[in-house]
Amino acid sequence: MTKIKAKHAALESMKGLIYQAAIALKECFNMDDGHTVWVEKDGDVSVEGETPDDSKQIEAKNYSDSLTDHHTNFWKTLKNWMADGFDHTQYGALILHTTQPFGARSKLSVWNQKSAEARLALIKEIYASRKDVDDSEGNKSKVEQLEKKVCEADSKLLLELLAKVHLRTESDNEEDIIQTIKKNKLIGIPPSNHNAYLDGLVGFIIRASGKELGWAIQEKEFREKLEELTAIYCRSECTFPPFTGFSANENQVADHTDMSFVQKIRDIEHEEVIPDAVGNYLELHEALRKELHAFPQFRSRTNKYQDGLIEKFKLKHRRKKRNVADWKKESKDLYDETFEEDPPSMPNTIAPPRPYRNGLIHDAINDESKDLKWSLNQ
Repeated sequence: MTKIKAKHAALESMKGLIYQAAIALKECFNMDDGHTVWVEKDGDVSVEGETPDDSKQIEAKNYSDSLTDHHTNFWKTLKNWMADGFDHTQYGALILHTTQPFGARSKLSVWNQKSAEARLALIKEIYASRKDVDDSEGNKSKVEQLEKKVCEADSKLLLELLAKVHLRTESDNEEDIIQTIKKNKLIGIPPSNHNAYLDGLVGFIIRASGKELGWAIQEKEFREKLEELTAIYCRSECTFPPFTGFSANENQVADHTDMSFVQKIRDIEHEEVIPDAVGNYLELHEALRKELHAFPQFRSRTNKYQDGLIEKFKLKHRRKKRNVADWKKESKDLYDETFEEDPPSMPNTIAPPRPYRNGLIHDAINDESKDLKWSLNQ
């Protein structure tokens, strides 16, 4: 039973983090010049502007039940904003962002229309409405204890804080937030590229968590990332992920040492190029494994492109083989010349990345049924 609960708790925590990241992404799109979105600074998501009036702190709640007068989400959020370690003067707005609708009989439904004084009176009325309240702390429910702590706090502090509190109910869940971003913010990006574009943004936001000064996304950095991803994914035809052309490490080379394309490089005694060859091969197959959801027809177009590379290779191999004086040297020359050339373009798109082209050649040579090799030895 303990394990089941632990797994359930981990799952709920992960859902909360996903929702939090979705709201952070939404706020990033809405940033003004010089603003910064913080995650887990003073709560779930904070937007820091040039002045407190331009700043806001957001608590994100992804719940399916109703926001009733005595719901813990409301009272716990107020308590957190009253904590000694929280400085509400940094913010002009304190927002409870929840997927919950107001309860049918909830007095909180008119919250946003009331003054600070009326809000203070309202929470005290809600607390006083409890029946058969037992004053002993041990018999109070957790939410009762929260209500008591909030309502018995300093009235001046409460008035200052309550004036800033906004209840944003029936908010979009993470899926709806993403769909709204796709519809309103990705204008000019083909729908087939939306998922890859957003994956790049989410990855950027997650990586920002490792910053030394805290989990912050600055407006300038975010705009630069948008420009980078737009350059990659704005085309309606075939797009490619960022192929880096890395060299494989010793372990990766060792894992592939028995593969045909590696052996055929060894056959011409050109071992120095093996790390690059294995790196290109791995990068290609990682892209194929993901099937590049940015462009669903990537695999079929890749096969056609590879067929063209094979025909060109066979022609060059036949020509080189006619007059061979030093087959090892000239086999190495064939290898180097093949990868020195610019990749041929695909129809209706720019030339593919070199590592992509290179990986396809190694993949073809690795396929024994195609009977390809670098060696020009008769």
